[in-house]
Amino acid sequence: MKNKIYLIILVIVSMCACKKTKLGSYNENLLMYTSIQSTDATQTSTGRFQENDQIGIFALTRADRSSKGFELYETTSGKKINNIESNVAQNGKLNITQKIVLPSENEYIDIFSYYPYTVGNEIVNASTPVNLPVLEDQRTNANFKKSASLVASNMLINNTVPQPIKNVFSHIHSKLNFSFLIGKGYDNLNQIKTLRLTINGVPAVVQYDIIQQKTTPDFTNMISVNPFGTLETDKIDNTKLSGFSAIIPAFDYSTSNPLSIKISVDNGTFQYTVNFAKALEKGKYYNITYTLTKFEHNFTATIAGWVEGGTIEVDADHNS
Repeated sequence: MKNKIYLIILVIVSMCACKKTKLGSYNENLLMYTSIQSTDATQTSTGRFQENDQIGIFALTRADRSSKGFELYETTSGKKINNIESNVAQNGKLNITQKIVLPSENEYIDIFSYYPYTVGNEIVNASTPVNLPVLEDQRTNANFKKSASLVASNMLINNTVPQPIKNVFSHIHSKLNFSFLIGKGYDNLNQIKTLRLTINGVPAVVQYDIIQQKTTPDFTNMISVNPFGTLETDKIDNTKLSGFSAIIPAFDYSTSNPLSIKISVDNGTFQYTVNFAKALEKGKYYNITYTLTKFEHNFTATIAGWVEGGTIEVDADHNS
């Protein structure tokens, strides 16, 4: 009799345990929250999402676990998940404007998300690239932030995956941070504090391949970028000015498409031009310090990335 009672108790405990693990862990509707993978603390506007930021979502069906998603996922209501607009809530939760019912067990989809959301970015299938812009006038915080495109992918999703799903975004562009020192001919930093800087030869659009996770800048449409920020005396080194930043598509500019950086000092009395030829990697920022002189035809530029940096000598044209 004791043995029978013991067995009954085991069954009851086992059943309760199964029920407890399922409660609140799975959901057939897509629930997501957002975060940005970045160690760049120099600009908060590229380090976190803010409430009401708009994000686009695609969902692609898989033939099986081993093959990546290719065709657009179609829900039971007959709607394809093709550039669905979503808004970030205050707590990081993603408010998706269209209800997305996830496939059942043994069926899977891949979910691709990007920022900023762009009307008309619909695709035919996964081989269609998504166009991500870089804005010409990055002087406002809003435009600077919208130029810092972000992407995220979640693979093998169905209604058995614990939710909410973490949507971790990463940067696809690079960021240039500019600082300035004074050389021969200048007496103090105030003489260059009102300088203007533009970066010419910047691709206005980057095509992003969802499957290959590869970016391809479009050099048929190039712009001149005005940087974000205000030049102030550097908090660590009071001998230089810093504060200008610009978002630039990641690309090996040391090949056939160097950037042209132009600096104008004293209302155009002194003009500096330098070809910037360096490979820029996605998700990295580069600190560049230029030494300006009135009498020498060269800059000294120190460029540092997240992983490693170096010092390069850059030739420049100076017209007084």
